[in-house]
Parts: sequence; structure tokens; C-alpha cells
Amino acid sequence: MKKISFLVFSSMLLYSVFNNNAIVPDEYNIAENKEQVIKDLETKEFDSGVKVNATFFNLAFGMTKQEVEKKFKNLENENIIKDVDTQCGILGASYSMNYHEYYNYGRVYCFFNDYNKLTELQIDTINRGGNLLELFVKKYGNADYLANNNGNTEYHWINGNRHITIIKPETSDELLIQYIDTSEKVKERTENLLIKWGIIPEA
Repeated sequence: MKKISFLVFSSMLLYSVFNNNAIVPDEYNIAENKEQVIKDLETKEFDSGVKVNATFFNLAFGMTKQEVEKKFKNLENENIIKDVDTQCGILGASYSMNYHEYYNYGRVYCFFNDYNKLTELQIDTINRGGNLLELFVKKYGNADYLANNNGNTEYHWINGNRHITIIKPETSDELLIQYIDTSEKVKERTENLLIKWGIIPEA
């Protein structure tokens, strides 16, 4: 109970800190200090209390591995995915999809936490017909943050606990898409700050 109270207090404290030092949206497009800007955005969005668990293939953060496997079985029966396997606890499958005018194929990977809950979805995809990136912009609006990393353009959408990243190489049709539930890492960062500030004792 005390731990919960500390986390509630810490969220309020950090929310106050980040809102009193709000980042101007135009600055999100500056690649400098990318890691810090993304951390600030994740914390601010998480502290808003908004829960967004929807990902790709109608999967959602918090689903158990068994629930995801059942969903994969249905997708396999619909000939959307194949070659399902598990390696090192990561559930993977090859897929091909034709969504309106957007055709793409590749491989999807599901990552689970220690409680067997889905916390991350990664999609290595090839664009074939239609612009998949354009579809994401239509669905989620302009990216909250853009960065260029060694010729790869990164697009970040952060809403509540959900962080979507698309990495687009300059000379390829490939896209790397990540859906990440930021809940655990934001809470861990918050606790680390509180320990550093001496507000809670180190375990």
C-alpha cells in the first residue's frame, strides 16, 4: 500500500515537473537529445492516465501468451499468418496482409513480461503496394516526434501508455514497426528518480 502511495505521489510530482517545463511541440522534430525527449513524452503521456492497449492484428497489451496463441491460431486459419514458433519466450509468425490498397508482408514478434502479459509487438514488414507509413499517418495523425538516425527516419506516436515507432530506411521498402507498452519502464524510471532524490529508500 505504501508503495502504491509513493507511485501515486511520484506520478503527481513528475507530472508537475514535466508540465512546468513543457517541451514546445516543434522541438520534437529535433534529433538532438532524442532519448531524453522520448522519455519526457512517454512520462507525460503515461501520467495523463490514458490507457491505450490496442496494437496490430487486434492484439492488445495485457493479453496472456495463451490468448495471443489462440488469436494466432485464428489468423493462421484465415491464411494471414504461418510459420508460428516460439524462441526464447518470443512468439513469432510470418504474415501477409491486404488492407484496402495497402499490401504488405513480413514477420511479427510478440514479447511478454514476467507475468506472461503482452508488452511489445514488433513487425518487420515489406511494403508492396500502397504506402503503409501513409496509413499510419491517416490513422494516428502526424508523428509526435521525428528523428533521422544514420539515414533511417524514425516516426514516434506516443499516446497514454502506448508508444508506436516506425523506422524507415532511406533506400528500402522495409519498415520496422514497434508497439510498446511504456507502463513498466515509466514506473521503473519514476522509482529510480525517487530513490535518487531520497524520497523512497533503495530496496
